[in-house]
Amino acid sequence: MARTVRLTRTERLSLAALVVAALAIRMARIGFQSLWRDEVDAIRFATQPLGDLMRMFLTPGENGPLYFLALRPWLAVFGEGEAGLRSFSVVAGAALVPLMFHLGARLFSRRVGWLAAGLTAVAPYAVWYSQEGKMYAWVALLATASFALLWWGLEGGPWWAWAGYVLTTTLSLLVHYLTALLIPTFALVFLAGLRRWRPRWKAYAASLALIILPYLAFAAWQVPALLSGFRTGHPFVPFPQALASVLFGFSEGVRPAATFWALVPFLLCLLAAWGLRMGSANERDSAQMGSDPRGSSGDSRLISVSACTLWWAVPFLLLFGVSLLSPLFVERYLITTLPAFLLLVAAGLDSLLRRARYLGALTAAAVLAVSLRGVWVQATQPIKPDMRAAAQYVCPRLSTDDAIVFLIPHVEPVFARYCAKPYTPIPAPYANGGQTEAAIHLALEQALRGKRAVWLVESEAHLWDERGLVRAALAEDWAQADDRQFTLVRATAYRR
Repeated sequence: MARTVRLTRTERLSLAALVVAALAIRMARIGFQSLWRDEVDAIRFATQPLGDLMRMFLTPGENGPLYFLALRPWLAVFGEGEAGLRSFSVVAGAALVPLMFHLGARLFSRRVGWLAAGLTAVAPYAVWYSQEGKMYAWVALLATASFALLWWGLEGGPWWAWAGYVLTTTLSLLVHYLTALLIPTFALVFLAGLRRWRPRWKAYAASLALIILPYLAFAAWQVPALLSGFRTGHPFVPFPQALASVLFGFSEGVRPAATFWALVPFLLCLLAAWGLRMGSANERDSAQMGSDPRGSSGDSRLISVSACTLWWAVPFLLLFGVSLLSPLFVERYLITTLPAFLLLVAAGLDSLLRRARYLGALTAAAVLAVSLRGVWVQATQPIKPDMRAAAQYVCPRLSTDDAIVFLIPHVEPVFARYCAKPYTPIPAPYANGGQTEAAIHLALEQALRGKRAVWLVESEAHLWDERGLVRAALAEDWAQADDRQFTLVRATAYRR
């Protein structure tokens, strides 16, 4: 029988207060970071003609059409500014908190549920992507809901738990195609508990078929593309660096101190989750929740820990495997596994508190301190490319016939959003395909013919011009008149 979680009025109020706190943390300084190219792309895709947006569902290579379709009415109501765009993600980030409570309580105990919800509320990685105008907060919510509904179905829940599992998994695939990594991951979760869940194998097989059969249309282009060795623009990330980026990111946020000592409390919790038993106190929690006595057994806890470990580790290994052919590894693509990481940390922290109270309290304080530091850093330090500051500096200095060379060309829509003054945009010639210096020089000379002044606006230039050929060509024929550095953006003026 599936474990149920019944809350008292005080607990409901406490959970509501935690959600409000999570909302406040995510809304604080939501407009501090400049919009960057992915966010402006989200606005462009969401506000394009509806017919073009709907065609994204049928066009191979398009990612996230359902997110853009859902974002469209939100922008119509709340506007296209930083707060209007990003508040859509805030909703998903805050909704993850009560879901993590219920999932932690179902998998382990009521106290693990509270710890998981609290960790989610202040997790800097979760906060950051709750303030990002992209689909990552939503895909994390959908992945967690998918796992929770699958678990409920496997534990003897009603038929609509299986229907919900099929629905949330399908929706997540339409929000970000890399959530496909969760399909084999959750299959391994089922196999890990097969002895316990054997009576539900037909329901699981039917739900899996309902997910996979419609998805085959997308897999027809996704799988060959992922295995083709195509160049994404991302550099290859070696395994140790990839693992470190996930550990530090999930623990400290997107601007980690990257010191081993910051990881120690999280690693201690992970080791405790994998190595310690909860003991008889878990039985009392189970009794209070009206759960099946099996829920307090060592076997049940082993299945829960194994399931969370697989949920966290398998997508990482699959994504790294794909990156061996086509460099694709970016830790934000693994945000669907952040809830599993936080559940393991919560379970380990609960074990420590039961077995070694003072060590557990000290570890909890350290985890909280590291998390809050990460949230503070993200809220007070410019981290995204600061195209807003660059545009505010360049635009007042533009003449009507000035040209701006954008390196990479994809950042031009971001600049245009912050600059109302007319200018001539020039996409920088692509220089990473073996082009010669002479070819780049000729391309720029033709594009800038008749111009007396030009700005070079650079951001993520290595994706387009690793050798610096564009800057070198401009410096050869033009005199540098100004040069300003902003966060991940450089603006240089040249004159004849």
